[in-house]
Amino acid sequence: MTEPEWYRTLNGRVFFWLSTERLNRLRNAPPYRDRKHDILTLDTARLLEALGSIVELAHLNTGAVHPGATYTRGAGTFQSMVTYPWQDRLAVSPREPIVELTVPYAVAAAERFVVDITTR
Repeated sequence: MTEPEWYRTLNGRVFFWLSTERLNRLRNAPPYRDRKHDILTLDTARLLEALGSIVELAHLNTGAVHPGATYTRGAGTFQSMVTYPWQDRLAVSPREPIVELTVPYAVAAAERFVVDITTR
């Protein structure tokens, strides 16, 4: 996959952080730390009930495309919940077997999943 293809793949998705720790790491990165952020907390169970068949998972921060990011990225990076290699990921990273939950293209009527909105 070429870099432009990879960027188009990323831009064609909605991404969800799965932990407050990862969210705060991004919020505290130099380009973002002085900005206000609207943080939407979603009911994950309801989201998965409605969209689980199209949800895809990744074992890495797919947007980390700096030179130090050494993970291979490509067509197999995002996997469905059914095909995700749970056991392999648990063996490698038991504390964080999934890094990203993503929905291709858009989440229609996303407000139905929102349980809280904060600005920080």
